[in-house]
Amino acid sequence: MRQRELRLLTRRIRLIYFAMLSAGLGALLVCLVVAGSFVGALVAVDISREIAVLFILAMFAVIGCLGMFLREVYLAVTTGGHKIP
Repeated sequence: MRQRELRLLTRRIRLIYFAMLSAGLGALLVCLVVAGSFVGALVAVDISREIAVLFILAMFAVIGCLGMFLREVYLAVTTGGHKIP
């Protein structure tokens, strides 16, 4: 039983780690979208496709983050020995 709890905890830790990594990546990509938009406007270069790709990647990163976070919450609620006071 102890081994099962350790595997579950390891799985939850991994999910949280990758969710945080994905959230950080999404935030970084959003920053690149904003910076790229300003640079494109200042230099008068058409980089709209690159900005669109960065934005799509940012959305996928945020979607992945939320999905992993929801999975971890589900694991915590369904497998934990929580007692309602």
